[in-house]
Amino acid sequence: MRFSKSIWIRILLDRKLRGITSLIRRINASMYTCTDIQKAMKGLRKAFSNRCMSPAVPEHEGEAKHIKSETVTALEPIIAKWNVDKITPTSNLNHNREDIRVFIDAISQLNNHMNLAVNDATARRDLAHAHRLMQIAMKRMQKELSHILSVNRDLLDSDSIQSTVSTTITSISDSDFEESSHGVSPDEEIKYVGESTLGRVNNEAHSQAVMADLKSLAECMVTSGYTKECTNIYKNIRKSIVQEGIYRLGFHRSNQSDIQNLDWDVTVELWLAASRIAIKNIFSSERALCDYVFSTSSPHIRELCFAEITKDVAVEFLHLPELMATTKSKTPETTCRILDLYSTVSDLFPDIESVFNYDSTSTIRSQATASLNKLMKYIRTAFSDLESKVQNATSKGAVRGGGLYPLTRETMDYLVLLSEYQAALDSIFAGHPHPNLPSSPTDVEPSIPSISTRLEWLLLVLVCKLDAKAEAYKNAPLSYIYLANNYQYIVSKVRGSNLVHLLGEKWVAKHEEKILCFITGYENTAWAKVMTAIEEENINKFNSEFRDAWRKQGKWALVEEGGMRTKILASVKRKVMIPYLELCLKRTDEENRNAEESGDDVIRFLPEDLEEYMEGLFRGTILLEGNDESSSHSGLGSGSFNLSRYRSSGSGFWRS
Repeated sequence: MRFSKSIWIRILLDRKLRGITSLIRRINASMYTCTDIQKAMKGLRKAFSNRCMSPAVPEHEGEAKHIKSETVTALEPIIAKWNVDKITPTSNLNHNREDIRVFIDAISQLNNHMNLAVNDATARRDLAHAHRLMQIAMKRMQKELSHILSVNRDLLDSDSIQSTVSTTITSISDSDFEESSHGVSPDEEIKYVGESTLGRVNNEAHSQAVMADLKSLAECMVTSGYTKECTNIYKNIRKSIVQEGIYRLGFHRSNQSDIQNLDWDVTVELWLAASRIAIKNIFSSERALCDYVFSTSSPHIRELCFAEITKDVAVEFLHLPELMATTKSKTPETTCRILDLYSTVSDLFPDIESVFNYDSTSTIRSQATASLNKLMKYIRTAFSDLESKVQNATSKGAVRGGGLYPLTRETMDYLVLLSEYQAALDSIFAGHPHPNLPSSPTDVEPSIPSISTRLEWLLLVLVCKLDAKAEAYKNAPLSYIYLANNYQYIVSKVRGSNLVHLLGEKWVAKHEEKILCFITGYENTAWAKVMTAIEEENINKFNSEFRDAWRKQGKWALVEEGGMRTKILASVKRKVMIPYLELCLKRTDEENRNAEESGDDVIRFLPEDLEEYMEGLFRGTILLEGNDESSSHSGLGSGSFNLSRYRSSGSGFWRS
């Protein structure tokens, strides 16, 4: 059987349109991407045009064509009412709720009619007419989508989105989205911002209305084959809003050269203050909004929209900690700021992985990981530099007056600052054992974190340096004072900070015992001759030895930390003052006058004056200084005193 040329053309066109119809059905089943949808629609539109140019419909098909046209004819006035080329509304959709519902229903009916008409060879002109009406409707939809996104920026900020989504969405999956899951009925959801927000006072209600309108528009455009137009408008406007939100937090795009010109501390503080808001509010809310607006669309659409909106600004934002870690400065203050950055990025990392869990946002997760690694490398290097500084410190020369070795103060002040970052340091050094510590030291308690091994090693190196430096003192009592001062400073800093939890009580007790040994060594060497004179009851020898000991120690240093001065003063008083007062009470005034006349064994120090001299000696308020000659004229141990004014009591010795 032979067919005319026009019949063959129609058969071929019908087969092509049936293939397109099959593709559309699979698209509706979410089997294709946005690109596939656009290709399909272009093919469909081309087919429409070709069919309109094909030969006329035979007369016997006219009745069916007339029946099909009634649907399009009925929808035409409804859609034409919204033609943006013929009207210029002064506001958003300035119609009542029923008008809006009718418009959206009309688009839905038109879309259904076009899907059915594709398979009907008699409805090609009707299909072309429907296609023109759909273009009019979608043009208006695009304008309204842009309008809602632009004028309702304040209602679509992170706080409003979080509040709205938390009350309307309990969970958003990549499968079917149940209308009832967010507590909004279909009647409530099909409302438009131009009418639904009019006269409302509650911002949360406004935000819910705007988001519901956005969802209705997006669903309508996507199901009508205008996914690309819809997503382009949405992405462009929302991207600018997200960028603006980040910049308002004080963050601006920076590169390596910019960092050199920035106020480093201010930049870090701004980023730290902005980080939680950016991740937990701005980016998280944008993800929630995207999932909500495109909840009935393909998961791939939601993913691509969110990725293109946030990827650039999120990568830039998370790149800044990595840039800050490139600074060459390794001061204690800088190291602490880097630890702040590490702690913040580390704490936010689970949120980063959750918000940006798409394959298309993997670069954001990678940037967060890169920043963490760079920050960890900085901290490890800073700690190694500190260890090297202590290890390579010279032990030549003595500290004047047996005071604090500058390295002791510098190291301990540094460690006190670092001890506030116990969790971060333990995480950074986990799996990185110290090369000089193949196994945990026995002094470290089992519950102590692994960072403690490094701290104990560093302090061991420090005290070894102190012990070596003590050998530079030719005066044995002064060397003991030097060791006691420096050990006491170390222990006091440990006890007064988080270091005590890192090192443990056992470590502290061990070093406190050493301090007591140093104090005892000092007393036994510095006051040995004085105590011997008392035991021998040799007053002249006592006068001479006490004056000599007092004069030698006049410029020795005693640290305030841990009540060091009070401890030594109390101990020396017990060993010197009390035995001396007992010796004085054994002598009468007459014996003292006779001794003065013979120039032998004259008591020249009243007990309270002796105490005053010792108070001044150990508290840094020396009353008198000088050599033997100046001392004899200034009153240090000069003249004799009436001892009958003193009496003994059970609680001590008091002036009567």
